[in-house]
Amino acid sequence: MRTHRYPRKVLEDICAPGPIRQDQWQAQLQALVQLKADVYIHSDGLKEEQIRDAMLNPCKQIETTVTELVKRSGSHTRIYVLPEGLQTIPRIAG
Repeated sequence: MRTHRYPRKVLEDICAPGPIRQDQWQAQLQALVQLKADVYIHSDGLKEEQIRDAMLNPCKQIETTVTELVKRSGSHTRIYVLPEGLQTIPRIAG
């Protein structure tokens, strides 16, 4: 992810002829999500620079970030929280 600045470029690189990179599926899934949504990461173990290098948005305080997103996008915006990141399997009810 660090070699690209945009999710579409990641997908173009993955689809280009050449050797398959180990665990490229993870970058592919992240890029597909990011084509449709902004992704914010709250982590005590990563620096902001590391999060940004992965084309993600750092989130220092979840409550503040959610409040700002609702103000920016409106009260009908959809926000999904994955407490365990990729280990979480989201289910959208009704």
